[in-house]
Amino acid sequence: MGHSRAVARQVARLRRRDGDDCWLCREPIDFGIEDDDDDWHWSRDHFIPRSLGGPNTTENMRLAHKWCNSHRGTGGRAFPSLGLLRAWAEGRPRP
Repeated sequence: MGHSRAVARQVARLRRRDGDDCWLCREPIDFGIEDDDDDWHWSRDHFIPRSLGGPNTTENMRLAHKWCNSHRGTGGRAFPSLGLLRAWAEGRPRP
């Protein structure tokens, strides 16, 4: 699935600002993965979750693997949850 030009520009700004590592697991993100459904595809994670009033702005976004982002959840934690840390420690599949 293609992304809009606005999303592409935002991702480029995030990559310039933060680099190419997932902000949650610190592993590199492979931006060559084209399948949006792949767990290791990039995603934009809201640092302050939208459910807690976080803005939909570049300043509030971080790049993350889709898997890491979805397992972080929306519990309002700025850092990974205990469940996510356990999943990483138990050897989640690596990209």
